[in-house]
Amino acid sequence: MVFDQQAYGEFLVSNRVVGLLEDPIVLRSGGLSYWYANFRTLLGDLRNVDRAAGFIYDFLEDRKVKPTNAFAVPEGPKEFASAVNRLLRDAGDGQDLYHKIVSATSLRAGYKSHGSPLDRYSVGPLSPSMKPVLIEDVSTTGNSSTEYVMNLQEQGIPILLLLSMLNRQERRKDGKTVKQLVEDNYGVTYAAMAAAETVLPVAVDMLKPGERILKGLREEFRDHERYIAEIRI
Repeated sequence: MVFDQQAYGEFLVSNRVVGLLEDPIVLRSGGLSYWYANFRTLLGDLRNVDRAAGFIYDFLEDRKVKPTNAFAVPEGPKEFASAVNRLLRDAGDGQDLYHKIVSATSLRAGYKSHGSPLDRYSVGPLSPSMKPVLIEDVSTTGNSSTEYVMNLQEQGIPILLLLSMLNRQERRKDGKTVKQLVEDNYGVTYAAMAAAETVLPVAVDMLKPGERILKGLREEFRDHERYIAEIRI
């Protein structure tokens, strides 16, 4: 299927992954925000996990990315990566599905200092024959994801794509975007399924916020040292 940007945005808003706030919150980056993104809201219903995986699969198909498997940044979307791996297994040419091998290995948060070095960074085997996509839920600074990019590259594993399920479109303190950081410093292609400038207009249309929230969002996105996005709400 073709990746449907509008349907994906509506899916995120209707399932409270993306929401708007009367009072701003403080992000890990230190900035204040009148909107939030939290993919853990999808974990209450396995059907939503499967649907999110379907959107990821369609996005990869649209971009003609053919990974051997999907890894998740450990602090983020493990369940979505597992569901994507099942879709990769089930996609094929009519052969026995269980003859198609897709790794179920997952990445560790941090590394194991004892035992075999073969699973220092992972639960399950890693192999240089892998050509994975690395999935993160929300891109802000890119610091979490690049740690695992480096770990995989140290193992000789080429990452086809660092895929963000949502990019907040904020600049890092060094002035770079996450895309610039990942592509310039690590040589890995970066892509986002949704971004602030695509999903926030959907949220405003669906949630019908009051003027206080709209004013807060407009002021937030006028900070061009922080945001690279232009939102129209």
